[in-house]
Amino acid sequence: CPDSMLTQIAQSNAALAVTKVINLYSRNDLVSEQAYYAAYCLAVEHKFCAESLVLTNICKTLPGAFQEVFKAPVVSLWCFRTINEICIASPRCASVLCANNAPSIVVTALQYHTHSSDIGQWGLQACIQLCSASSGVKHLYNANILETLAVVVSEEKHVDYVVEGVFSLITHVCHDYQGKDAKLRIEIQNRLGELEIPVICMNLLFIKHIKNSANLICKGSDALSAMSKNNDNNNSKLGKDSINAVEWCMDIIKKFPEEELILIKICSLLAVLAENEKNCAKMGTSGACEEVLLCLNKHPDSAALSVAACNAIGSMSSSAEFNQQRFGKGGACETIVHVLQQFSDSTLICKWACRAVHRLAEG
Repeated sequence: CPDSMLTQIAQSNAALAVTKVINLYSRNDLVSEQAYYAAYCLAVEHKFCAESLVLTNICKTLPGAFQEVFKAPVVSLWCFRTINEICIASPRCASVLCANNAPSIVVTALQYHTHSSDIGQWGLQACIQLCSASSGVKHLYNANILETLAVVVSEEKHVDYVVEGVFSLITHVCHDYQGKDAKLRIEIQNRLGELEIPVICMNLLFIKHIKNSANLICKGSDALSAMSKNNDNNNSKLGKDSINAVEWCMDIIKKFPEEELILIKICSLLAVLAENEKNCAKMGTSGACEEVLLCLNKHPDSAALSVAACNAIGSMSSSAEFNQQRFGKGGACETIVHVLQQFSDSTLICKWACRAVHRLAEG
């Protein structure tokens, strides 16, 4: 539609009519399918249309109405996409949806349609948007979203964009509560470990990165870091010889030496994995020290990579004399001096570079 027509639609009662239809025909699959599609179109096409839709209190109406028809595949698809768009259009929508039990019904619908890749993709995106509410992660956790993720990632056929959605959601549920509710974050990490999701994700990455998917590698690395940060149980799972996340990291660095974003994510993951003593020792014998230095030397002008690599050097050198020696022989001191000179005006980079020097000097 032209912008002029969309503005007219926004100024009319179209949004209110759509919301009323969703509410009145909540038990009619065919009408609901068209009503949710109309709501999605209003939300995605124009800012004013999205705002007019939000003003109709659709966030209060939608969860209860959706509960009646979630078993209809097309209805679930368009409802998930509508939730995604209205949350993007108005950040407060996530809080209103959570207050009206949306996380519970969204997870129920996602569980029901785990066989459908398209519905799964948008259901995961809807959950990610709900995480933006202050209580969103807690609501999703109480609705058994982690158990649902375990089912999704255990499906025999893994479509890349669904796997990416799983990785992104894991990162959100683990990270959103860092510094806010540490107890819940630890509980979530532990439950993910009990469900063997770190191991399943690592196995998926070994299979999927063959396709050279930068998105999968980056999002998978973020998810592994989120699940394992300050959690030795998950960290040790990833370090087992049968899983070997360290070997995977080395493989990725060698295959994508020019991909700066991938290297940033891998260095960040190595910093987390090095929190575990056995993983840290494995890094020294597998050539990880030299590979991290190679990343720094190959991309000397990258501020973000300098932070990630210096963080990795510091973590891998902490109370690890063998790794300290490998870094020393590899020219770590000279490389870090160059980083400090190159980014002398960056407080963040100087902080991580100095931390790396401190850890190296402990030996």
